[in-house]
Amino acid sequence: MFLKDYDVNRDEFSFFTEINTRWRDLDAFDHINHAMYLTYLETGRFDFLRDIKELKKSIIMASISLDYHKQGYHPSKLFIGQRIVSIGNTSFKMLASIFNGEEVLPLVSSLTVLVCFDFNEQKSFSVPEIIRSKMK
Repeated sequence: MFLKDYDVNRDEFSFFTEINTRWRDLDAFDHINHAMYLTYLETGRFDFLRDIKELKKSIIMASISLDYHKQGYHPSKLFIGQRIVSIGNTSFKMLASIFNGEEVLPLVSSLTVLVCFDFNEQKSFSVPEIIRSKMK
């Protein structure tokens, strides 16, 4: 799972979530704390996968990798681009990049492996068509 294998530039994404930074997102050096990017990515993932609630099952994260490309500051308007880059039998990979304003190169990029999981049965299930259709 290597981010260098994917193009993370802005024009590679068609779905974006907009987030305004908050003063509380800063670290002691007055830039966005590295952990806040995980929260921003989670918000973007939720927005992208919002319509899967109808499954009455869940998706769990198996892994996440992040590359920090440059520092982010407050106040900023961030755009989180999301896209599915591959689909397996019971899991899929999502690529995400966080952009400051209209910049083409990201502050952060991420690759996440998500597993379709039924908590009642305690087992994975096949990636449903509603998710497969998002890759197109």
